[in-house]
Amino acid sequence: MTLTATTNRDRFVKLAADSQVEAIDQAQARIDAAVVAAIIAAFGSLAAAIVLRRMVDAIKTDGPFGALAELSAMTDNEAVFRTVADAARDRTLRAAQVFANLLPIPGREAPLTFSPLAGRYVDFERTRETRILQRLIDPMREGARIHVLEGLRGAQSPNRIARQLKQRIGLNFREMQAVRRFEAALAKPVPDSAVLNRELRDKRFDGTIRRSRRTGKRLTAAQIRRQTERYADRTLRARAKRIAQTEGTMGASAANQMVWEQAADEGRIPEQDMRRDWVTQDDGGVREAHIQIPGLNPDGRGMNEPFDTPLGPMMFPGDPAGTAPNRIGCRCRPVITLR
Repeated sequence: MTLTATTNRDRFVKLAADSQVEAIDQAQARIDAAVVAAIIAAFGSLAAAIVLRRMVDAIKTDGPFGALAELSAMTDNEAVFRTVADAARDRTLRAAQVFANLLPIPGREAPLTFSPLAGRYVDFERTRETRILQRLIDPMREGARIHVLEGLRGAQSPNRIARQLKQRIGLNFREMQAVRRFEAALAKPVPDSAVLNRELRDKRFDGTIRRSRRTGKRLTAAQIRRQTERYADRTLRARAKRIAQTEGTMGASAANQMVWEQAADEGRIPEQDMRRDWVTQDDGGVREAHIQIPGLNPDGRGMNEPFDTPLGPMMFPGDPAGTAPNRIGCRCRPVITLR
């Protein structure tokens, strides 16, 4: 945070901003955790619904298209993944009320109660649900298609392809390919040393891999299967965390913005008195483009003015209307204070 306390008003503004930053960070973390848990649970539910016999028959009959048809037929995909949007919505609403309690409203007035029925919030959640479903369902289906297609090209049996699909469901096509390459590296007569550099490997198996390389004795099928399953599990969790981080930043930022907008709508705080500042995490993980944003907006921005950024305008960190490089993985916060 770059605000400097030089006067009583400056000190008040800094204290208010620091409290807001802390609340936003806590909200982001809670949304992140809820969304990760919901994503893992949703894909677990989907995997449990896969009946291997039926999936094998579908693959035998129509290859990857049969597998996709079976995935669609066995459960309502949208209903399964709507639980993720529900989890994000629940935590965002809780965060909004926390932000409402931090508003600089005179003590004689009743605290603001955030309204989830406000048009802007309803539109926000409707758009978010659509985006979450797209980010989960479409890549999952493409990952499943690629998995089945490459399995058949590699002369794998439909039974093996179906069993692996059940265990790996949820990965997108790049992640499916990464898991397949990891498995292939383990299956070599001498495991490829590159597997020891894979960030998502389960390091508890490193000793087994090193021993195999040292003795020249290849890994057993059971060892390869266990290690590959763990790699797939960790890959899915990493994907869930990436999605959740983006949703956490966007949800907390939007909730804070909408709380202040509601305060203006109700006449609690004049909108022209509101100033928005872009605040980074100020650590080694901030992307270069976002380090520059405070300097590009030295006087802050009004409530309806987008921030200038090197990657295009953004209304707030995580703004879904922003470019992917500007929002995915962002951890910045929008701090709103009185001018």
